[in-house]
Amino acid sequence: MKYKDVWDTEYKEQYNQYRWIGQMQAAVLTFYGLVTTFILAAMTVLRPQSPNPNYYLWLAGIMIGIGFIGILVGYGLFRSRTMQCRTNLYLKTLLFQMVFNVKNIESIKNSAIRFRSLCSTQGHFKLWDTMNIAILIAFYSGEVLQLVGVLTMLVIGGVLCLNQAVVIGLVFLVLFVVLTPILIQHLMNKERDLMKKEYLDAAKEQNVEQILKRLELPKLVEPK
Repeated sequence: MKYKDVWDTEYKEQYNQYRWIGQMQAAVLTFYGLVTTFILAAMTVLRPQSPNPNYYLWLAGIMIGIGFIGILVGYGLFRSRTMQCRTNLYLKTLLFQMVFNVKNIESIKNSAIRFRSLCSTQGHFKLWDTMNIAILIAFYSGEVLQLVGVLTMLVIGGVLCLNQAVVIGLVFLVLFVVLTPILIQHLMNKERDLMKKEYLDAAKEQNVEQILKRLELPKLVEPK
């Protein structure tokens, strides 16, 4: 097998991995949305005819649980998105490695590859990108469900009156709307900087032994 064949195979495998991550992100978010909708709809249907504090406590507890899961889903989407961005950087590195080793160098002059940056956000984590906004949606839904659940418990327990709960809820909603994107963007920027650092560190490795060490592959014991 020629080295070019290795590149071609690796590029196809990593591209499929990149697409698979995106598909799983959409599937997880859709599944979470369906489960949340089903549970809340079921609780609405099973609502007793007469007011029952125990029912509302159960409903509040379920909302807190679903909200916690929503935050976990948002964090999971964030981690998978960073993996996808890292894979994208690796794919671009592979692509240009193949370009630089084209035998007929004349064929890549004025190449359309120079326009490839039009298809991306230049490696930056833009919070309003298609998949990144799904992360924001998951965090928002989780935060709101937890907030409503906690306030409901406080109202049922007599700690707060309904008007106080509404005011507190609105204040926290505004804080969530403002602070959640800032926090997520900060984490994305940190991940971007870490990705660049690891990219430059990996670029210093020149031989197979160093690469194997970074990949954390176990050292094979050669037969005597």
